[in-house]
Amino acid sequence: MLSKHRFQTVTSARHFVTVRDRSGGPAPAALQAAFSTYHAELDHLIKRAAVRADRHSAAAGMLDRTFAALLEA
Repeated sequence: MLSKHRFQTVTSARHFVTVRDRSGGPAPAALQAAFSTYHAELDHLIKRAAVRADRHSAAAGMLDRTFAALLEA
């Protein structure tokens, strides 16, 4: 049987957070691991977006040059 103190401890919000250490938390270590993963994925997506923006800009420039060359011909 649980003592009153033990019951209050295991039903507290602090205990709830502490023992929930699955991926995604809310325990601090689990949240930190999830945030690290999210930051790495976000960095990857930002880099991909920059590459795509550069490719889009290059393609737009090529289109303009090609169209201008067609008009000159």
